[in-house]
Amino acid sequence: MSNITRNQLAAFYALLTEHGLRDDKEDIVRNITNNRTCSASQLTFKEAQDWIKAMNEQKKPKEDPRQRMVKHIIAMATEIGFVKWVQKVGADGKLKMVRDYTDLHAWILKYGYLHKKLNDYTYEELPTLVTAFKNVYLSKLNAQK
Repeated sequence: MSNITRNQLAAFYALLTEHGLRDDKEDIVRNITNNRTCSASQLTFKEAQDWIKAMNEQKKPKEDPRQRMVKHIIAMATEIGFVKWVQKVGADGKLKMVRDYTDLHAWILKYGYLHKKLNDYTYEELPTLVTAFKNVYLSKLNAQK
């Protein structure tokens, strides 16, 4: 029984990241090895080969085509202070930092050309909103100089 190779280990981690499973690595390894180990470096060559093959055969989740434009708006909003990090108490009682989109949503409802929520804009409508928000973004950046 030979161990996982470096190339397989690199492919294993790349696939975990690509499929958004990085946080579930230990559970995935336990599943692959029938609870023998939780360490990816302890996988056998065959276990790694079978898992990599199965993951490569799966269809990659298709990203919503609107996401790139929405993320662009959020990035600009974060830079000019429309999106802030705030502390909240989680269900487990611990403090955690979460994003507060209140100012961004208020701006989009008031000044967005269709006056609706960001997630309600269609792919065809978003370019106009991105352009409008980019103008606000640039004016705020110029005002800060």
